[in-house]
Amino acid sequence: MYCRVSARVAQRYALDKIADDRLRVYVVWGPYKEEETVEDARQAAPFVPDPRATHFWTASLAPGDLFKESLQPLGLGPGSPWDSFLTFEAAAVWEEEPPVPVSLMHRNVAGKPMHGERLHALLGELLSDKSRTDGQPPARAPDLH
Repeated sequence: MYCRVSARVAQRYALDKIADDRLRVYVVWGPYKEEETVEDARQAAPFVPDPRATHFWTASLAPGDLFKESLQPLGLGPGSPWDSFLTFEAAAVWEEEPPVPVSLMHRNVAGKPMHGERLHALLGELLSDKSRTDGQPPARAPDLH
């Protein structure tokens, strides 16, 4: 289950290393290749125990499909953004369409490898730029249950 590796990377390089309360991690668990189940997600969720992380389960591929168009300029091909890291500016708001990410890390996108140190550096950069926030808490993604 690739997602467990990614979950560990998110916890170790983002949540463990960045103490900033503005950091939020939304973990969407779903049936990649129709193999994973909600029970798999329950077993994997403890890999990201930080209270700044919110976990969602979806039985469909719909959440990934929501991002297909906005991720094409960042290098995502026709596939779904399963097992990926998407980063957003602090002022990003989820409206009818999801916000456009600042960056994409995906194991199958050339030049966009999932790398913990790179994730840590990018998040540190986003969080250090005070001009990117309007002082409001980050918008919460719609519940995908």
